[in-house]
Amino acid sequence: MAYVTAQRREIELKPIPSKFAKCGGYLAKIVKRRTIPYPEVLDEILDRKILNLDRQTLHLILTQTFETMINNTLKDGNSRKLSDYFTLQVEVNGRFEAPGEQFDPSKHKLALTLRPLSALRRAPARDGLTVYNRNAGPQVSITRMYSASASEKKGLVFGDDLVIEGENLFIVPKTLDDEVRVKYFSMHRHGIIATYLNWNNITVSEDGRRMTLSWDKAVGEFLHAGSNWKLFDPAVNPPVAIMAGIRSRGGVATSKQQLHRARTYFDTWLAQHPNENVHTTMWGSI
Repeated sequence: MAYVTAQRREIELKPIPSKFAKCGGYLAKIVKRRTIPYPEVLDEILDRKILNLDRQTLHLILTQTFETMINNTLKDGNSRKLSDYFTLQVEVNGRFEAPGEQFDPSKHKLALTLRPLSALRRAPARDGLTVYNRNAGPQVSITRMYSASASEKKGLVFGDDLVIEGENLFIVPKTLDDEVRVKYFSMHRHGIIATYLNWNNITVSEDGRRMTLSWDKAVGEFLHAGSNWKLFDPAVNPPVAIMAGIRSRGGVATSKQQLHRARTYFDTWLAQHPNENVHTTMWGSI
């Protein structure tokens, strides 16, 4: 196992409850991180190749160090300092009602605590660790795409308006660069259509959970333009799927733009190719 290097970690902002801060504000929480288990911590120490110890000896030294500190601190109540890392000490928890009140185990508790010292108060920035807020605004998401007249069907119906379900699919001001793009895939000419939709051709439900795209504006006009119908006539060139990509700020102009995609096969294609596994390069980007 390689020694862990500095990383850039994502944070999420949560509102501070009013009972704790009347002036409001937000607290940051690091997300998408895991707790490194003890065996892996031992591996990281050994991988530095500073200690001439085997794994079992290292495990024994660390275990006995902390067990001895804990046991003796609980026996005599004295604090114990481990170099410049931390002080292990006993604290009394619980509320006392009067200056002369005695300790009552039913109301008060003795608890071990760690008081960090200089080595644990070292600024992470010196090691290159940084954090960022990925979505400074509403979280946009897509759960599925289906035809307006066949919401219970697994596949799309050729010619029907498209419905995208998700969260915060709100229309944003036209002055921003948010957009919806649609690609149409057929059996013999994959991904020929790439349509950018004007927000005027899109309707969004009041709760922001459903976005409806006009088939004519998203697909139909291109299919019938010029000689395209000869190339895309579904009777000759069966439709395969549609991919929609949404670039949106969730309706909040100051939020960071997010990109989400949805892809759904046509029901006619699924009926003829129930086990089809179309190569991923067919879809490209959007």
